[in-house]
Amino acid sequence: MAQPTSRQVHVDTAMTQISIAYSNANYISQQIFPIVPVTKESDQYYIFTKADWFRDEAKPVAPGTGPQEIGYGTSTCPYTIIHWGLRAPVPDQILKNADSPVRVRQNAVKRATDGVELATERRVATMIQTAGNWTSSASLSGVNLWSADTSNPFSDIITAKATVRDLIGREPNTIVMGAQVWDQLQKHPDMVDRLKYTVTGGVPTPQQLGGLFMLGRVLIGAAIYNSANEGVAGSYSSIWAKDFWVGYVTPTPALEEPSAGYIIRYDTRVAGWLRDALRYRDVYDVIDSTDEVVTAADAGYLIEDAVV
Repeated sequence: MAQPTSRQVHVDTAMTQISIAYSNANYISQQIFPIVPVTKESDQYYIFTKADWFRDEAKPVAPGTGPQEIGYGTSTCPYTIIHWGLRAPVPDQILKNADSPVRVRQNAVKRATDGVELATERRVATMIQTAGNWTSSASLSGVNLWSADTSNPFSDIITAKATVRDLIGREPNTIVMGAQVWDQLQKHPDMVDRLKYTVTGGVPTPQQLGGLFMLGRVLIGAAIYNSANEGVAGSYSSIWAKDFWVGYVTPTPALEEPSAGYIIRYDTRVAGWLRDALRYRDVYDVIDSTDEVVTAADAGYLIEDAVV
């Protein structure tokens, strides 16, 4: 008996339950360099002379005299806003012909927004991972690499922490490392042994590592980017290298408050629906106007090339 085939009774259409798109799960740059909003595209911020505030000058006050006079110096440092942006076009023909799971307008804005955020992550990562930006740094090699069981990451991290503390007079509170560093550090015999009584399942968490050093935050950079041009095979790399950073990040930006760095932000905007009538399309502009600055070079310590 003749029967229709399954292909004859069904015409393939796009699924509405799922679609597949790729983007980084999270970015950490704004947790390292806090956002400081400004109203001018260029300006200056004050830096108080550190040596003045740490000098011990109090002396006994003799009868008929006044206390020891003191003062403090200041300098300024400029910032200059750069407007970083991407434009996502939505041609009329594509919009009208798209299947329902392809949310053309939403995807255009999301793609542009993520692209701008990815660029910020790369800029901050480059600043964090440049030894010349920090007063103190070290580079590991050979048997001292944390990928070698013979190395001593505990001692290296204690040195980094103590160095920052001794330079700024307060305990650092943030660890930043690339995912490849964490992959090695979480299974290093030294770390596993020190945390064996607090770890469930034998593998420590980033928070447990931070607790070992009394550092409140441990940030692991896992974002990747494609360095290849459009139209050729992708070439993917980690934004965060095989480095380890210890530093002080202020919980709340404020006057007279040190912090390793800031993202100075003038404006962030999504210009929704700009009509390009000559080309029969809508365009969506995402613009982030910022300047990323290292504001306290002595508030960070970089360990370069921590693992192979």
